[in-house]
Amino acid sequence: QTRRAEYVAEGVSASAALIRAQTAVFTGQMDVGAVSAREQHATAERAAEQAKTEWEGATAADAFGIAVQALLRHVVGLRQDTMMRAMRELDATATEASRYSSHQLKALLPRLVEELVVFDSALIQRVQHSTKEVEKEKVRLNEHDAVMGSSAPTRRKNIEETIDEFENAVKLARELMESTATEQLRLWTMLKEVATTDVVHVLEVECDSHWKLVDGLMRDVFVQFAHSQTPVVEAVEEKHQIPAPVQAVPTSPLAEVQPPASLVEAPAATVVPAPVPVPGKYKEGDTMYTRINENAFYPCQVIAYVPNENKYSVLYEDGAIYNVSENHLFTEEEYVQILRQMEQLEGDEEKGGSGCVVM
Repeated sequence: QTRRAEYVAEGVSASAALIRAQTAVFTGQMDVGAVSAREQHATAERAAEQAKTEWEGATAADAFGIAVQALLRHVVGLRQDTMMRAMRELDATATEASRYSSHQLKALLPRLVEELVVFDSALIQRVQHSTKEVEKEKVRLNEHDAVMGSSAPTRRKNIEETIDEFENAVKLARELMESTATEQLRLWTMLKEVATTDVVHVLEVECDSHWKLVDGLMRDVFVQFAHSQTPVVEAVEEKHQIPAPVQAVPTSPLAEVQPPASLVEAPAATVVPAPVPVPGKYKEGDTMYTRINENAFYPCQVIAYVPNENKYSVLYEDGAIYNVSENHLFTEEEYVQILRQMEQLEGDEEKGGSGCVVM
């Protein structure tokens, strides 16, 4: 008021005097109270501006956090939905694949077991034939030495080479039999761990019905997977000894089929009693067909039934005589029916040759 009065006295208007007085008070350095108030006001304004800036930043960060959380919840939800849908599809695919594989295995296991029986029989006959040839060549070698001495070394060398060839054939056949049985044991053990119970049941039933038709290591494998597990086979030595054959040298292609005599030397005490002979299904003189693979049949004639082996002694066109199990023999009606089925199958394959093939 004093400064205003002074300005008014100097002739300044009242309003201008008031403005000048206020300006002088706020800008002057002599009034300590005014200066302190002005500084506090400036500090408060700066603090207010800083607080406002920080509040706006916090508000923006909070809004961003809320948006990020919403986005994450949305993404996680989409991911979970996608994973659940994929899992349901995979479960359906796995179920269908398991069903299909089980169906295929149940259809293929009986064929596999039959092929193993044929394969094992063929190898045994190869060993028997080679063993007999070795004995014959050794007799020839002894006769040659007795008659010729050292006069014909080339002839003697030829006989020795023949002996070596047949002995090597025996060795290779035994190794193949052992490796086949070992690998089949490994595969069936894996199958039993992962396959369904109905597939395992088929394997057990097939092994239970075919273990008598194989010998040696393969018989051990069949017995191990047999259904009832009650058949106890004679103890099999680690090295199976194959006796020399007593039948004629095979000249028929059926040498690859006929289940031969046992590979295993029977122990002194047999655990299982001898099976009770059953009457033969076919009669003497019946014309039959022997199947050596899926497409090959050979005609033969039944000449006798061997009850202790549950086999038939049959005569082939070339004069060869073998003991053949019943599951390898087919009547003429069965033979014709199989041929028709094969022709129909070939026709279906030709019609659908351009389609996809399921492996």
